[in-house]
Amino acid sequence: MAGSLEFPENFLFGTATSSHQIEGGNVYNDWYYWELKNKLPKAGMACNSWRLYGKDIGLMAKLGYNAYRFSVEWSRIQPEIGEWRSEAVKTYVDMLKKLHEHSIEPLVTLHHFTNPIWFIKRGGWEREENIDYFAQFVEKIVEELKEYVRIWITVNEPAVLAYMGWGSGEYPPFKRDAFLYFKVLKHLLMAHAEAYKIIKNADKKFQVGLAKHFTIFQPAKNYFLDKLAADTANGSFNLTVVEALEKGVLPGVFIKKKYKEIRGAYDFWGVNYYTRHIIRFNPLKIMSLFAESLDGRGDEVTDMGWDIYPQGLYEVLIFLKKYKKPIIITENGIATRDDDQRICFIVRHLYEVWRALKENVDVRGYMYWSFIDNYEWTSGFKPRFGLVEVDYVSFERKPRKSAFFYGKIAMNKQIEEDYLRRCLKINQK
Repeated sequence: MAGSLEFPENFLFGTATSSHQIEGGNVYNDWYYWELKNKLPKAGMACNSWRLYGKDIGLMAKLGYNAYRFSVEWSRIQPEIGEWRSEAVKTYVDMLKKLHEHSIEPLVTLHHFTNPIWFIKRGGWEREENIDYFAQFVEKIVEELKEYVRIWITVNEPAVLAYMGWGSGEYPPFKRDAFLYFKVLKHLLMAHAEAYKIIKNADKKFQVGLAKHFTIFQPAKNYFLDKLAADTANGSFNLTVVEALEKGVLPGVFIKKKYKEIRGAYDFWGVNYYTRHIIRFNPLKIMSLFAESLDGRGDEVTDMGWDIYPQGLYEVLIFLKKYKKPIIITENGIATRDDDQRICFIVRHLYEVWRALKENVDVRGYMYWSFIDNYEWTSGFKPRFGLVEVDYVSFERKPRKSAFFYGKIAMNKQIEEDYLRRCLKINQK
């Protein structure tokens, strides 16, 4: 390949984080509740970003990033039902002001996995009537932040949250029930539709979407049952959300229902992409609809054991093209201690974005996960996703080589030929 790859001048090159993973001191949500019961690694002070966000934003600006996706912590703002902590809101407003001072576009996520304890004690997402609690929160926080935010993400990875919490039982509330998986996913999608309506009523010019985790499912072998299992996994995990937003069809185990409020209730696709899953049919895997994932079988894997499969991002973008909505890659990143591997991961995935752009896919931004090392849910602090290294004792931030490399891409809107030659040849072995 000759020459560099050029990206549009207005393309957003940013990073992404979430509140519980970096802020520290979040003691009013369900994750903290289960951490105290030793069901989860303790987040503690995490990255201490609640106090150090000013330095973090200054570092983003110095590195050259022009966008930042972060979440507001519902439980920090509403630690008890009926309570509204204005001081917490003022801190988020200050974050937004600082981002604007440095010409960094904020993308605000309203729900990123964690829930107030009081919400869960009332049945959480298992009860349809509880959607009203989330809608009330959205209405109030949008009113507080609307002066500073143009791009809103309602819910992060609804299918992941529903599956991990109620399907596989690896996340709170640690249940394993296929019926509850579909029920919770339905309620999360309905909550998205309510949030969409609220935000658009505040200002029709606001851009609103949800962050959908797209995974590529491939059959382990070229025979019927593996193909069926892979198609079923794709349908229950990927297509349910797409059908909901496009057709207003809400998921169910046996019966799908129409919910007209959700049809078309999005302005852009937020795409979270990390890996693929090689699927084998297994009659014992009832909770995963007989699909067994053979992870970590590729030529190159991350520290999480995930296959590195960059072309999967291109496949997702081409699939979404037919829906004729803008796309922002709201998460894409790698857990690794090898920073050269991280650099090539970025190059290889941005190459796939560039390929999609050349085929007239309307991709408007790329958020690397994550800006800094963070608390990685059930894996604790061991995985290192960050462009910036964090010392979890002193909370010192140390930009890795990849942080400067990515900043150069962000400022110049291009990937230099030398990196293309070095990194893309990995794909060509």
